[in-house]
Amino acid sequence: MRKLLFIVFLLSSINLISQTKSQKQEIDSLLLLSKNYLFSIDLSLALKNSSIALEKSEKINYSQGKALASYYIANVLLESDDYKKALDYLSASLHEDYTKKTPQLITDIYRVRGRAYGNMGFSDVSISEFKKALQAAEKITLSKNKKYTQSLLYENLIYLYHKKGLKDSVKYFLDKNKSALQGLEEDFIYRNKTSHYNYLATYYMSLRKDDSAILSLKKAIEITEKYPYPYTSVTYKLWGTIKDSEKQLDSALYYYFKAVRNIEESNLKSEIPSIYESIASIHEKRGNKDSVEYYRLKSMEIQQKISQAKTEANETVLKTILKEKSIQTSQKTYTLIMVFIVIFLTLLGVMILYFRKKRKKDYERFKQILKEIESKRNKTDYNGSVANFLKIEAHSKELIKKETEEILLEKLNLFEKNKNFLDSNVSLSSLSSRFKTNTKYLSYVINKHKQKDFNSYINELKIHYIIEKLKNEPEYRKYKISYLAEECNFSSHSKFTATFKTVTGLAPSLFLSYLDKKN
Repeated sequence: MRKLLFIVFLLSSINLISQTKSQKQEIDSLLLLSKNYLFSIDLSLALKNSSIALEKSEKINYSQGKALASYYIANVLLESDDYKKALDYLSASLHEDYTKKTPQLITDIYRVRGRAYGNMGFSDVSISEFKKALQAAEKITLSKNKKYTQSLLYENLIYLYHKKGLKDSVKYFLDKNKSALQGLEEDFIYRNKTSHYNYLATYYMSLRKDDSAILSLKKAIEITEKYPYPYTSVTYKLWGTIKDSEKQLDSALYYYFKAVRNIEESNLKSEIPSIYESIASIHEKRGNKDSVEYYRLKSMEIQQKISQAKTEANETVLKTILKEKSIQTSQKTYTLIMVFIVIFLTLLGVMILYFRKKRKKDYERFKQILKEIESKRNKTDYNGSVANFLKIEAHSKELIKKETEEILLEKLNLFEKNKNFLDSNVSLSSLSSRFKTNTKYLSYVINKHKQKDFNSYINELKIHYIIEKLKNEPEYRKYKISYLAEECNFSSHSKFTATFKTVTGLAPSLFLSYLDKKN
């Protein structure tokens, strides 16, 4: 029984896979037809086949089918000036999984979206879309397709920069387009070449070089006669404009009407208002008021329909722009936050290392201070000082007699031993009087023996005194800094702290913490 159920399940699975494969093949066939109908500008059949393909793809969740069908429908809607729906379908196509891994389709979606924005008057947004498309095109692997797609984008940028009157930009992208088309077979890029000659003619016309413009238009016509190219309206419109400027009005009308007939066949309504305006202008020059009114009215009717479609789509465009700006802002904010975090962590690490190193250095300084104080306390006070002095200064020039100097040194030694430096009234002059000498001699002896001026000498004695107290009498460590300052006769807490740090290189609180740690 189990075997039978397994066989039934296996056969059902095979059948389902076979059906799905068959359905995908049918959808792919419909999409190929849609692509061909778009190429030949049979918009109704392109829309019909794409819609069927989309419906069938949604039933079996066929991502490739949904992506391509939505893209083809968007193209039809764009050519029909239904910008809002076109942008909706492009957005749907862009978010399909198949699209995300297909650079060609991503590029095409950005390009068509750029055309929609451009037709609606959002030229800067349009340029931004085309530049995004150029970036996406770099990932197209097949060189021929890459160059073909880049050429289409260069054409779109040429058109926009021409509308902006930026001739240098037009020339730059004309050269880029020419370079992209070089080396490609004409039967593959005849549409691109025709458009290139049309834009080249437009560029020459802007420079008042009508002869060069006509040569370019002749090359465009040669290609359209050689291949099944449906978009001849632009070429004939340009030729009509040249003839109009040359006051060859009959020839101008001839080319304008050829352009109109092509537009009626291709259903590219967005181009026709400007041609009707040109025809009306010629009739105005001839004084044909009825014809002027007729063609201007037709131009206005079509322009109103196009404007209505643009107005309806504006909300969608603005929402899309705001959404993309919001995403870009979020990405920038995230990047800035990450950069800030990295900088903060780096600075934090540097600060931790710095403070660790400083603490280590401070602790070494603390131990060194204790050793120095201990060394001074154990050393022979007077004889050692004099012997050291005589050794160092044997060849110095004498300011006072050696006997006088030795007497002053002995008195200083007794001064230190008796802690007379704690007297608040002690000064260089008072101590000189006490030692029965003058300030010059006493200052000289202190400088030579203690390597300090008088104030620094007294301050150091006071600080060393309080350090001895802190080291040898633990109860002192419990006192406030202000009490310690008072104990060694400093006039204020702040002056004591500043002097302590000058003498030891450490703040009193840090010194106390190290002392507690040591004990």
